[in-house]
Amino acid sequence: MFKLRVFSDELNALDEERFGALFPELAQAVPELFRSMTVASQSLSHVDFFGNPQGVRRDNGFEQAVSGVLSAALMDHVTERHAPVLEHLNALRMIVLKWDQLTEQEDALNYFGYIFYHFHKYGKALVGERLKYLSDVQAKNEQSLAHYFSPQPCHVWYHSALGIADKCSRDFFAFDDADRLGEPSPGYAIHWKKSRRYNLSLPFTVLDSEIELPLISEGKMITLCPQCRQKCRVSVFDIMQIRCPKCESTWKQVA
Repeated sequence: MFKLRVFSDELNALDEERFGALFPELAQAVPELFRSMTVASQSLSHVDFFGNPQGVRRDNGFEQAVSGVLSAALMDHVTERHAPVLEHLNALRMIVLKWDQLTEQEDALNYFGYIFYHFHKYGKALVGERLKYLSDVQAKNEQSLAHYFSPQPCHVWYHSALGIADKCSRDFFAFDDADRLGEPSPGYAIHWKKSRRYNLSLPFTVLDSEIELPLISEGKMITLCPQCRQKCRVSVFDIMQIRCPKCESTWKQVA
């Protein structure tokens, strides 16, 4: 369910055949990435005394498959070679989410989450290193198709007692599932190390500038409408159903 919300309308409308017609190189490369991640994910169930995975397999072609998808994204003109590594990572995340929507391979998503959230520094370094060897890859399309895989700004984050939640969906991450980021861009780096729920619809980082801090005093809360930004004053409960007095939008919010 959550996967559909993160796509543009154009990308969401593509079935497997139309995806292959529009992105022929990705259609060839992504299945191998999913194969390698599905195999590797089996080792995540083998845990040590502390519940940490052991014997995680990286010898099954996973890193080479990542390189193949990065190369395919460049050829299909989904990404630009000199874009920041985080842009390539987010494009890769969106490609994986879309392919899962088409083929439904949950095990592969778990391994992607394990590598690129749980071990984000390793995943980022892996993508950065692989891009160094793709300097000669040329785009086959004259027009950029990057907008298909740009993450949609669909989240309206707010600070709650247990973590950071979204007013427009059930998306949520607990403070135990993220690390604090300091200056110059304070916020949270999501790693899912506590819950291991790897929700790929969430970005790798959420900045403080994107998070609302509701004002709570004497049993009342002032919060902003996610649609029109009107200030709304409500009584505080564990779970609140809120209606905006201006645009009449409704949403649920936790204290």
